[in-house]
Amino acid sequence: MEYKFLIGEAILEKEYDNNKDMVFGNLQDSYKNLPLKTKVAYEYLASCHSPPKYFLLIDDDTWFAVEPIRKTLQDSKALNQIYGNMRRGSPRGPWSEKTKLVVNTTIWEPDKWPTWVDGPCTFMRGDAAMKIAKTASKTNWLEAIPVEDVFFSGIVRLKAKLKEPLTKAKFNPERIHCRHLKNNLPQLKKLMNYKPVPST
Repeated sequence: MEYKFLIGEAILEKEYDNNKDMVFGNLQDSYKNLPLKTKVAYEYLASCHSPPKYFLLIDDDTWFAVEPIRKTLQDSKALNQIYGNMRRGSPRGPWSEKTKLVVNTTIWEPDKWPTWVDGPCTFMRGDAAMKIAKTASKTNWLEAIPVEDVFFSGIVRLKAKLKEPLTKAKFNPERIHCRHLKNNLPQLKKLMNYKPVPST
């Protein structure tokens, strides 16, 4: 499995030279720019000579398990399916007001939002990701819908004719695929079965 770190600005040239594991975007690395940063991820995917078999997009404070994800994506039901924590309803309320990412109701009606997958962990087959990348490149609503998960795994997914995300009861009820830890280090240690190395 190949890993790439998405970075807003090219400020880590030395580390890139050493590891070649970063993708840079021409943007300020901020929460407000997450839609643009996600767009960079799909643009990078579309530029690959041979698309990957699987595609996983996660936050830096999200734990994930490779084998359960691989097993899920190998199933025939994974065709045109996006996986993650399914959300529905309007992406507004206290969170959107706090982050100033409120979507104007004249742009998108409150009762017309498609279901989408929560931003911290989204995964799918490579061909489904390519469909999102291709559709997103022809969709000019990014500035009007400044919430990256709603835009890509909701609106663009719908335009690309991919399946609706599964509910938690049908997918990941035991949370074996991924968990958003929100920088909870003790929980990460537990999930990783971490044992400190005895000092000598």
